[in-house]
Amino acid sequence: MTLTMLHRRDPRRPSTQTPIGICVQSPHAPAMLASASPLAFVSVADTSELWVEPLSQLYPVHLQADWLTIGTAHGPASAQLDKLQAQLAAIEVERVTVALDASCICHPPDLAWQPVLTQLSDLRQRLQQPILLDASPVWHAGWAPADQAEILVHLCQRSGCQLQLDLHALLVQGLNRARQQGWTLASGHADTLRALGMARAEALDLIWGLPPSLVGEVRLGGFLWPAEPDEDITPERNQRLTPTAWSLYEEALEHLGAIPTLIDWNHQLPPLAVLLDEARLAAQYLGEQHDCEQTELFN
Repeated sequence: MTLTMLHRRDPRRPSTQTPIGICVQSPHAPAMLASASPLAFVSVADTSELWVEPLSQLYPVHLQADWLTIGTAHGPASAQLDKLQAQLAAIEVERVTVALDASCICHPPDLAWQPVLTQLSDLRQRLQQPILLDASPVWHAGWAPADQAEILVHLCQRSGCQLQLDLHALLVQGLNRARQQGWTLASGHADTLRALGMARAEALDLIWGLPPSLVGEVRLGGFLWPAEPDEDITPERNQRLTPTAWSLYEEALEHLGAIPTLIDWNHQLPPLAVLLDEARLAAQYLGEQHDCEQTELFN
């Protein structure tokens, strides 16, 4: 039995050929409700916010349930599962993204994976809802990109879930790894271009190791460079995307196709217009990829 309820859609709800969405937080909700934007969906962290129900009349809603973690020794707490079910019962949700804890995952895969697979099977049966895995914690576990891709492929094939591919987390992982390997010039300053090239190449190694059918969504965000060369880049999404990030996204689309894309800015929120402009840029890349796919289809 599905836990979602059907709701009547507002006729102002826009249609779009490019599957682009943004994460919406309370400061942007009034503007989103006042004027429908050409977005394919919106993502929220909590459907109990009062503005989510009217927003769901304008856009399909995705629930970014980062607070529910799969893979811990005892699985999600009952209170977390009850909260999730209550949120899905209140608002029609197209898909749910949950976080993946890497502590129970090893390489190569062995019996230690069984708790993760059991928890995912139970969650799918309980929710009767498409589930995406935010697997970015796996990228910080120290494995090489090829091993990470093998882990994620095995996990998706065994669990029946798809991935939310976080390009922001991939770049941050690669840049921090490059820093740890000593990417400094003789002057003592960070060799930024070399680090970006290393991070981008490492990310592409992982992306091209994933079958496109296993990736359900791409997540984009921008990061802030640290003030000191020996500091790690923090995982917060608080800047516009860099040219390197857009280049990585473009090459990812060549492998994955015109895939749903989420623009996420979760700290130091800018005006809504900035998020919509990032969505516009992503739509251009997706549109180009869609045109390429159509050309290949008819040739």
